[in-house]
Amino acid sequence: MEKVAEVKGQVQKNEAAQVKKAELTAEQKAKKNEAAKRHTEKVKNLREQAVEAAKELKQAIKDNPNVKFGAKLVAWADAVLAAPAAGGGQSFFNKVFGDNPKVGDKITLMDYMKKTLKGKADFDAYVKKWAEKGIIVKFDAGANMFESTYTIEKL
Repeated sequence: MEKVAEVKGQVQKNEAAQVKKAELTAEQKAKKNEAAKRHTEKVKNLREQAVEAAKELKQAIKDNPNVKFGAKLVAWADAVLAAPAAGGGQSFFNKVFGDNPKVGDKITLMDYMKKTLKGKADFDAYVKKWAEKGIIVKFDAGANMFESTYTIEKL
């Protein structure tokens, strides 16, 4: 280790060590990002294999009604086919408007806040993101701000 001299109450900086640490940190970040990409790809491949196996099992059940498959196996196939493909959960849009949103569905600002525990500014940001994807949600201001409504106009 290098010694660092103290000059008039201030510690001398070791710039070479800081540069080396920054380079190492960048290298570590790159390795971490690469490992995360590999992991995501691996999970995606495993999910695809599970879906294929579940589809084959369901097809085998349809083709051979006389053959009995275990209840756990059938339940597993149903669960795999019913699970969302990515994200591991419900989309924010579905969380707000329900599992089967359709044009004309409405939600008040108060109901939105109770469901998500988020504020109006967050919801407005999501409305802008959805608009970029072609989902149009219209805001109608009410006499009381909490009674304002958001209505799906286009999906």
